[in-house]
Amino acid sequence: LISIFKDKIYSYKKYIILILSYIFFLIIIWPYLWENPLGNFYNTIKIFSNYHHVMQLLYNGNYYYSNNLPWHYSIVWPIITTPLLYIFFFICGFLFFIKKFFIRFSEIDNSNSIQRHLWFGYHEKFDTFLFFLLVIFYYLIIKLNATLYDGWRQLYFIHPIIIYFAVYFINIIYFFLKNKKYIFNYLLAAYLIFLMYILYAMHPMQMVYFNSLAKHDVSKNYQVDYWGLSNIHAIKRILNYDNKNQKVKIANASYVSLWRSLSLLNNEDRKRVIFVGQDYNIADYIFTNFNKYNTAGITRFF
Repeated sequence: LISIFKDKIYSYKKYIILILSYIFFLIIIWPYLWENPLGNFYNTIKIFSNYHHVMQLLYNGNYYYSNNLPWHYSIVWPIITTPLLYIFFFICGFLFFIKKFFIRFSEIDNSNSIQRHLWFGYHEKFDTFLFFLLVIFYYLIIKLNATLYDGWRQLYFIHPIIIYFAVYFINIIYFFLKNKKYIFNYLLAAYLIFLMYILYAMHPMQMVYFNSLAKHDVSKNYQVDYWGLSNIHAIKRILNYDNKNQKVKIANASYVSLWRSLSLLNNEDRKRVIFVGQDYNIADYIFTNFNKYNTAGITRFF
């Protein structure tokens, strides 16, 4: 649509076919729309704009309800869980694009300027599209106070845009370095090798990666293992520490399923473990990953 107004392309037939085919295939691949396409589509937008999944989240050392988070929640999480160099390149690339965009925008009405377009060619138009996609998305999620939880896992689809603008800035660096870009390539390769080592060292819990911008006591300030990947390691540690001939009662003070880890234990250890839910009075150990719902019986243990 932007191309139609900018380039004065009036091939309405092509765009009508595009829009109709988009609607057709959207319905075909989305079974929920089959019964009532318009009504169910509206209902989906309404639900996801304020998704009812209320729980308390550990963020920056404090607990917040998932439907009433600080406005910067969706901004801070990507910043503290993405490699610093990626974030630096992204910010530089994003700011460089903004500068170029507003310069182009200010020259549109200047008849003496050669550059009277917001973009030149397909690639610059794609840059502009991604820019507006990211800005509009963040505006809506902050304006609507969207329900988020478990870090930024509902926002992972913006990660390719972060990488895109990071690479955008790398291309700018290449332009200025010219024949000396091989030095930059060596430094970048060394950093990527370092990141691969970090992922290897953290396996199988590399999903809890935090960069140095996060506070030192990360587990006391942010959600970490909300999927419970470390549950089995915690249970094994308890079993090894405790008397091997004794059954162990473990209570759960978190919103996480401990019983799923039983299948990863051998038969002998599996018989020793007894989960007692929130019956803390009879428990030998109380497990928590600081992920909780708003229930009085759980809140008092944090």
